[in-house]
Amino acid sequence: KQCFMSLGFDSQPLDKKYSNVKYLWCRSEYPTEYNRMKEIPKSFDDTIYYGISDHSIGIEASLVCVARGAKLVEKHVTYNKMGSSNSNFDHVCSITFDELADLVKYSKLMNKIV
Repeated sequence: KQCFMSLGFDSQPLDKKYSNVKYLWCRSEYPTEYNRMKEIPKSFDDTIYYGISDHSIGIEASLVCVARGAKLVEKHVTYNKMGSSNSNFDHVCSITFDELADLVKYSKLMNKIV
């Protein structure tokens, strides 16, 4: 079975001892500011980073990663960003289901273009 591991506090993936482990690039900051996203890898592949665990606001950083070859995007999803009962620190960087649909749509488009 495939195993996906976010490496938010580590700058490099662990030894590729296990062929079923795929690493996701991540910044463990909620939300991750765009200036911190400049550290996104220039390309994604199976040898280092397979995808991204994205804590930025919106879908733009995820789309940059898809254009650079990310095969998996992990985002937090919420029913309602404005709900006052949602005070979790990760809620601010969550996307709505409409934004998730846009992420899927534009990711498919990116894969056709790039």
